[in-house]
Amino acid sequence: MALKAPTFSGLNARTIAVGTLESTDATSVKVDLGDDAGDDFAVDTNKLVVAGDTGRVGIGTATPASTLEMESSSGDLILEMDNNAANSANFQIQNGAGNSRVDFVTNGLDGGNPASLVNTTITMKAQKVGI
Repeated sequence: MALKAPTFSGLNARTIAVGTLESTDATSVKVDLGDDAGDDFAVDTNKLVVAGDTGRVGIGTATPASTLEMESSSGDLILEMDNNAANSANFQIQNGAGNSRVDFVTNGLDGGNPASLVNTTITMKAQKVGI
């Protein structure tokens, strides 16, 4: 059973423990962050962070230095855009641990054949580009 989101007007609470926040009347659940340093929305410290004072978003970092910053302790990062449709194309930017390069990968249908997805990779390393 989900808990109805409580209303806290004028309350200066540091921690509110709630199992699930949901809206049952087709309205959104809004979280207002302050605009001071430390007024952040965070999931498990650094899995997802929205900094209240800067509006920056961090994935894998509690202190994003850019509008969107992704970090990985393993060194492997993939940013992927995929529309989840059958036989669709997607786009990835990959940065593998220890390989000192960035790969741009797209995949799509080869000649319109739904059974054959092919990758096109552009690799940048040491001021060189490979296709």
